[in-house]
Amino acid sequence: IKKYGLKYLFEKLIKLDPEAAYIVDPNNPRRIIRALEIAIKTKKPFSSQRKIGKPLFDFIEIGIKWPKNTLDERINKRVDLMIKDGLLEEVKNLVKKYGLKQQSFEAIGYREIIECVKNKKCQYKTDRLNTYNFGENALNEIKDLIKKNTRNYAKRQMTWFRKDKMVNWVNNQKQAEKLIKEFLNYR
Repeated sequence: IKKYGLKYLFEKLIKLDPEAAYIVDPNNPRRIIRALEIAIKTKKPFSSQRKIGKPLFDFIEIGIKWPKNTLDERINKRVDLMIKDGLLEEVKNLVKKYGLKQQSFEAIGYREIIECVKNKKCQYKTDRLNTYNFGENALNEIKDLIKKNTRNYAKRQMTWFRKDKMVNWVNNQKQAEKLIKEFLNYR
């Protein structure tokens, strides 16, 4: 990608597998690279390996419908608990051990803390070992950003799952248990 650009890689994929043009986003480097890896490694078109066959298992999909304010409250509490339970320290230790360029650091929570450290907006060095402490304003900024990004992610997930006709939507645990019992008795 650095040498020839994303368009070049996408065109290379399409030469190997013309059908991939319909299923791989031309602007998504991870998907293009993965499709190329699979096609080259297996010597079969990536698109042919995505054919849906008979499911291996019977399953039931259950989705919980939370009111927006309840979901937001739960997200806020979860982020506060993650910070309290040591997310900042976890990120510091992982960055120290693996460096900043890990794909997993794109996850919500890691990304906001690392960006804060990289931009030197909300950190200061406390000793010669380059450990970082976050001031109260910085910590609040990080928490607010993680909460906002998590809410946005939850919204995208709901949009995605609403399209899935297999999802059985419930409002509470009792409804979920009823569906599960019906599913297990049906089998």
